[in-house]
Amino acid sequence: FLQCQAFYMSDNNNSELQSDELTALASIYEDEITEFNAKSGSFAITIRGSSSDCDGKASPTVTLSVTFPPSYPTECPPVFELSAPWLRGESRRLLENRLVAVCQDFAGCPVVYAWAEAVRQFIDEHASAQCDSAAADDQDSHSSASSQPTAAVPAALSPESAAAAETAEFVHGEPIEDRRSVFQAHLLAPVHSVQLASNALAQLLSSEKKIASATHNIWAYRIVRQSQTGQQQGVSFYTDCDDDGEQQAGGRLLRLLELSDTRNALVVVSRWFGGTLLGPDRFKHINNAARNLLEQRGVIETRGAKRNKN
Repeated sequence: FLQCQAFYMSDNNNSELQSDELTALASIYEDEITEFNAKSGSFAITIRGSSSDCDGKASPTVTLSVTFPPSYPTECPPVFELSAPWLRGESRRLLENRLVAVCQDFAGCPVVYAWAEAVRQFIDEHASAQCDSAAADDQDSHSSASSQPTAAVPAALSPESAAAAETAEFVHGEPIEDRRSVFQAHLLAPVHSVQLASNALAQLLSSEKKIASATHNIWAYRIVRQSQTGQQQGVSFYTDCDDDGEQQAGGRLLRLLELSDTRNALVVVSRWFGGTLLGPDRFKHINNAARNLLEQRGVIETRGAKRNKN
């Protein structure tokens, strides 16, 4: 455990701030939060990397266990513990030091989301390093350069694909309204290239005046990575997102796509601000608007169907 040390004093209501943070975390990491104990203020988040490893297997995970002291976040950070079979020695020390540095950057503010995403980035870096090492070993064992795999790059748009971007039809979800703010999701699926997603997004925002007038248009896509021959390469993905001024909302939307294993889809969530600050509820509405539309269109399973299978 890394113990809490005081940063500075504040009269903010820590209990309310902790409750708001937990609400936001629950909307983002819905299926990843475990061991929740409201009395002790402790919980754990099982964090997986953004994509599979180089063998197409699921990426490694790290469990981030967190306990909120009564004086968090105004006086001190939470207590954390990291757990993973592969996380040992120098790797563990590097990640712990990274989380301490993040904590210093967020002194006096909620920090768990930033911690979780820092852990995810560390997992991705670890997986990438493992792949690079495996590729180097493979190169040493082959004398012919032609035996080496080529890097996958997004395929250039054909004239037909460019025309398809101009005529791409988004489907629109049911609006969610809260205190005069309105949230609505827009979905393009399937979409098989980054260029097509980018062009279709630009077309949507330039041709739909109501959507263009939204206070924020948060978007994310997750597209199966293709080789130059058009074949899927395992289960790696092109991903990107944008907050459009709603801080961290794009990353949270992309995380929803990753958790639900959404493939070959571009999701945009528009928010028209109604004049009242919604706090962490806005993230819940953004994710729910997107999830509802993905379920409605059959892109992902409904939560009820998933539970019945389990």
